[in-house]
Amino acid sequence: MPHKLLPLLGLLALTPVLAQSAPAPRPAPTAAELLQRFLSPDWTGDQGGTEVLVGQVPGNLGVALPAGSRVVGTVQTSFGQGATPTTTAVYFDTALTPQQVSAHLIKALGSGWQEATGLLGGPYEAQGGFQPSTSILNRAWYQKNPARLVQVSARAVGSTTQVTLRRQQGVDTERLIESMGSRSPSASLFLQLPTLVAPEGSTVWPQGGGGGGDEVTQTARVETRLDRAALTEHYAAQLRTAGWRLVNRADVGQVTSTVWSFTRGGQERVGLLILAGTSPYRATLMTQGAR
Repeated sequence: MPHKLLPLLGLLALTPVLAQSAPAPRPAPTAAELLQRFLSPDWTGDQGGTEVLVGQVPGNLGVALPAGSRVVGTVQTSFGQGATPTTTAVYFDTALTPQQVSAHLIKALGSGWQEATGLLGGPYEAQGGFQPSTSILNRAWYQKNPARLVQVSARAVGSTTQVTLRRQQGVDTERLIESMGSRSPSASLFLQLPTLVAPEGSTVWPQGGGGGGDEVTQTARVETRLDRAALTEHYAAQLRTAGWRLVNRADVGQVTSTVWSFTRGGQERVGLLILAGTSPYRATLMTQGAR
């Protein structure tokens, strides 16, 4: 009988060793961890992180939201252990129009801030080309000392305006602000384009663009009930009013391309208006020197 107990005794003797070598239980995943992986796939987990505040605004935001705002939540992202969040995004709804939200933020920020017109390509009302819907707003302001950047995107949905307010600070922000002075703001380029107002009831999101010299390109998304032929004619009428002359038109698949000529500075120029896809259409307006 004793010899039968030896294997059992040996197993009992090894039990503490096995228990010590078993991996410790890992904490359950959190929404913040999932969001961090989504935002930064190469995040190692040992530096910085993401904090999610549902229905809350951080105490250090430094910008008062409009009275009566419905706060959806905040996402704060930091880099480096113990570092102040370098990016804070607050999502909220308000009964104010996008333009009223902009006016409120300008007042709330106070003195010492400048508009970063080259960063978001805004305010669009000072530009030519595709004009955004009055229900959409994109603006940004910056402060050099300390280096801080505030961006706002607002869109009216029915009687509610959905707003995303982002505050950025840190070394990357300093570099971004320093580079603004060396940029050629898109606004000055787009002033060379005819002003194109969207059809009534449509929504337009300017997507940016660029160029230099005789060449300027601007793109936008246009959501409308009009078909592509009617939308092309809507913008074509405004181009003709601006002195553009239609040279050629082609419809290939889901793309309508029109080629124009016009005179600027005593020289002949070439313009292109391209509408692609279905609503929301991808629209492109382009100019270049005649060759």
